[in-house]
Amino acid sequence: MKLLLSLISTEMIKLRRTLALWMVVIAPSIVVLLQSLIMLNQKEGIGYDADLWLMYSTNILSIWGIFMFPMFCCLVVALVYHYEHVNGGWQRIYTLPVPEWMILVSKQASAFYLLVLSSFFLFGLTIAGGWLTGYFHPAIDMPDDIPVAEMALRSVKVLGASLFVFAIQNWVSYRWSSLSVPIGTGIAGTFFALFATGWKYGYLYPWLLSLNSVFGNDGRDVTALIVGISGGLFVLLAMVVFRKRNS
Repeated sequence: MKLLLSLISTEMIKLRRTLALWMVVIAPSIVVLLQSLIMLNQKEGIGYDADLWLMYSTNILSIWGIFMFPMFCCLVVALVYHYEHVNGGWQRIYTLPVPEWMILVSKQASAFYLLVLSSFFLFGLTIAGGWLTGYFHPAIDMPDDIPVAEMALRSVKVLGASLFVFAIQNWVSYRWSSLSVPIGTGIAGTFFALFATGWKYGYLYPWLLSLNSVFGNDGRDVTALIVGISGGLFVLLAMVVFRKRNS
C-alpha cells in the first residue's frame, strides 16, 4: 500500500507540468459561473415556487454531467497517460522494481483522485455561487437553510454514475498514444448523448448515466447508478488484468 501511495504521489508531481491540476478548479468554476449568470439574468427572479438551492445545484450538476465533465474527464485522463506515451516513457517506467499492475493502478487512482477533487470543488463553489447570486440579485432570496445533505447525495450519485465514462477514457488513453483519440472519444460520446436522450434505452448510454442518476424516474436513477459503478469497475479491472506493454 505504501508503494502504491508513492507511485500516486509521483503521478501528481508529473501532472504539475500539465493543465490537469488547473482544470480541477477551472472546469467547476465555469459551470457554477454559467449557472449564476443565467439566474442573475432573470430580472424578475424565479417566477414559481421552487427550492432555490436544489434548483440551483441540480442545474449545475446537469451542465456538469452532460457537458463539462466528459470534456474535463477526457482531457485530464489523457494527460495522466500521455506523459508515458512520449519519449519512451513506458519503457522507462517498466524498468522500475514494482509490479506492472501497480503502475497502471496508480495512474487510474491518480486520475480518479482528480475527479473526486473536482467534485469537491464543484460542491463548494455551488454553495458559494448560490450565496453570491442571492446577494447580488434583488429578486432572488436564497434561503439561509441550505439542504447540504440532499445536495451532497446528488453530487455523490453523479460521481458514481460517471465512473463508466471515466473508465472508458482510461482505457482509450492507455491504448492510444495520440491525445486526439481520447479527446475525440470524449467529444463523440457527448455529441451522441444528445441523440441518445430520445432512445428507449438511452438511460443506459454511458455518457447519460450521470444525468439519469439524478433525473431518472421509474427506478432508472438507481439503474443508472448501478450500471455506472459496476461498468466502470469492470473496465478498470479488465485494463489491469489484460494489460499489455506500450512501446
